[in-house]
Amino acid sequence: MKNSPTKGAAWALLAAIILAAAVARSIYATGLPLNWDEHRHFKLAQEISVGGDYRYLPLSSPATNHALGVVYVTAFANWIGGGNELVLRLTFVAMSLFGLLGLYLLGVETFGRKAALVAVALAALDRHLTASSPIPLESRVAS
Repeated sequence: MKNSPTKGAAWALLAAIILAAAVARSIYATGLPLNWDEHRHFKLAQEISVGGDYRYLPLSSPATNHALGVVYVTAFANWIGGGNELVLRLTFVAMSLFGLLGLYLLGVETFGRKAALVAVALAALDRHLTASSPIPLESRVAS
């Protein structure tokens, strides 16, 4: 393809996009209080990590019957950071940035470099992927 960026230029552009995504996600991670879902996941994670009964690890939430993958990642972040909210948020920031890299690699294999870069740029700055819930962001901007 003539208009497709070279491999080196594509990686440089990808690095710039991921850097912009890291800045946007870091602003979210440091500037907003925990939302309702995050509080709930954090509470369940504390019950799992502090509960001490490691013979039984639930696969779904008793209250909502949702999968607990996020809760186990939250429990891991809680264990590493000692309950620090910033460590909890930065764990998910790092996971989302690795997800952008995965999206790029999948996009290159499927559609080519140009389409992969467009997909990563859209995903990097989308407000639903940057801040998991738009409600706290909108309420903070409104006040």
